[in-house]
Amino acid sequence: MEFKPLMEPAVPPLFPAHTIDILPRYLTAPFVSIRHPYYPINHKALMEFLAFDNGGIDYDLAYYACCLLVDNAWIREEADRPYFSLIPTPNGRFTRPADGILPANVYYFHDPLYADPTVPYPITPSFAHWSFPHGNLPPPWCNLDIASVPTHKSSSMRAGGREAIISRDECCRMTLALSGVEKAHIVPQAEELWFTQNNMGPYVSASVNSKVNEVKNLILLRADVYKTFNAKALLIVPKLRNRRYVLVTHLLHSIEQTMHELESLYHNRPLHQLYGVSPECLFARFAWTILESTTVQLIDNIRTDPIAIRILENAHNSVNPVSRVVYVTSADQVPPTTSTIPRTTSKRSRSGNNASRMQATEDDSDVEPSTQWDSAVVRSRRRESDSDSDPGTPPLPGSMPGSLGTLPGSSRSNSTAATKVDMTANPKVSGYDSESNQVVPTKRLD
Repeated sequence: MEFKPLMEPAVPPLFPAHTIDILPRYLTAPFVSIRHPYYPINHKALMEFLAFDNGGIDYDLAYYACCLLVDNAWIREEADRPYFSLIPTPNGRFTRPADGILPANVYYFHDPLYADPTVPYPITPSFAHWSFPHGNLPPPWCNLDIASVPTHKSSSMRAGGREAIISRDECCRMTLALSGVEKAHIVPQAEELWFTQNNMGPYVSASVNSKVNEVKNLILLRADVYKTFNAKALLIVPKLRNRRYVLVTHLLHSIEQTMHELESLYHNRPLHQLYGVSPECLFARFAWTILESTTVQLIDNIRTDPIAIRILENAHNSVNPVSRVVYVTSADQVPPTTSTIPRTTSKRSRSGNNASRMQATEDDSDVEPSTQWDSAVVRSRRRESDSDSDPGTPPLPGSMPGSLGTLPGSSRSNSTAATKVDMTANPKVSGYDSESNQVVPTKRLD
């Protein structure tokens, strides 16, 4: 009997095996840092991205990610929309480059509705505090070319469930793998409360009782790919190529041991043809992935200076969401939404049926509903901030200790009119008291 050769690495390593005296690549990799113009340099950046797109990051990705933090600000009239600048003062707009790439550098994201330099614009702290912008998707998602389900596939999808998604997609939509594939929710199943509160049902089914597990919110992915996808390291996003938007995967962050492999295998890798998938669900997944502490870093901080955030007062009302501005000094103080459900932990269901050549397993077992910032993440960041490193040095993107981790969730207001709060008129700064479940004064500004 002859054996096959040993498997070769999917991607040749950057350095010889067992080399330890090397500088990890992420320490020298360029990145794009986007800062809030109000807060000084000793605060963390508003957002940070690895610069893997030709020495920068896709401009549209960075811009709409930042707009998520500013109450879906792309909805506004053009003169009132936020903009990038290389300086903290409100001038010197950085226009979109011809190649669509925001080069590696430090930028400031300005909101024209907050021209007063003494008043910071508030940011959405998490996915649970973000409201879906019904009827106002950004252009990249509006212009996606997603094919209808072919007739020969539709007939075999009527039964619904797992067999429907296998019949439609047949294999992993990224790798074309037939074995080890998972039924992957686009908007995670753990976010079913957010899905219902934001009235996402009409985007996936004509039924008024449609849920997060409808076929239009599902794709097939190989198990390892979807684990990385669920860890918010990989993002599915439309990028412009030859004057049309193409869905590709984008590497947001990674630990150093896997960064080279993940970038080589998956970064800017187009997906194979999707059928019948909801663009609205894809955009909601974009928001869910972006609104987490590895990308959004400003509030994941321990500072004495307050951070202005916009929180939802009535998360259950997606038609007329009401928000207000409070001030917090750490992620611990971000209040949950009024309709938040408790976190639950579920075990992955296993099937004993080995007869099928291809089995789609249940996904999202490691994804919890978005409530508050994950305490483990907060603790790891606190240890980082307590170190004797220079507090003015921006943190390295994607260098969160441990795994790729569970991150905060939140939901935003859909109002286009920003709520200005004069800090000088509010000498007491509000924070969230978890014991009393109230937003309470925590600090006086002198």
